[in-house]
Amino acid sequence: MMVGMLADAAQSGWLPYLLFESPGWLMAGLAMGFAITRVLGRRLGNPQLMHLSWIAAGLIGVIFALSYFVTTPREELGMALKDLLLAIEDKRLDDVRLMVDEQAMTQFMGDELTREQMLTRIDAVQFDDIILLGSSAVMDKQQGYGITGLRVNAKGTVADFPGTNVSEWAIRWRLVDGRWVAVRLDCIKIGFNRPDR
Repeated sequence: MMVGMLADAAQSGWLPYLLFESPGWLMAGLAMGFAITRVLGRRLGNPQLMHLSWIAAGLIGVIFALSYFVTTPREELGMALKDLLLAIEDKRLDDVRLMVDEQAMTQFMGDELTREQMLTRIDAVQFDDIILLGSSAVMDKQQGYGITGLRVNAKGTVADFPGTNVSEWAIRWRLVDGRWVAVRLDCIKIGFNRPDR
């Protein structure tokens, strides 16, 4: 219950975001504070500064524990995205079916594809690697929806022709029984390059 409340709090502003999802800068600042108060405390012989250094060290531990043990809805959405990309790369089509809604539509190179048509196209490609170059997410867990924007580099072979492409996508998600399911996949931009053999 408490972990769930903390996870929900991480969606409410920049400070919770720093605490739960991206605590590196905050921990680096506290580590610097620890070092400065430690050095000054020793040089000045001031025990109060020494106590402050241990408080900073304790806060680093607390923030690390919070970020490690609390998985926020946005992080869950990011994990769902990575799981979907891995399932596509490995051509685990049954897993893709579980992650993509039955009524989902995909817009790709001017075509509107159903889920099964999308799976047929995935099955026709021999993927060597799918690299997530970057992603972002906006969401509203209470309303049960989210959108991820992503840029991927896919390397593979289609009909004995090897190639690579960098594409940009927008994926809409819906929260179903506590898990994120893709309901719309739109390819916004795609560029092809055939590498040297």
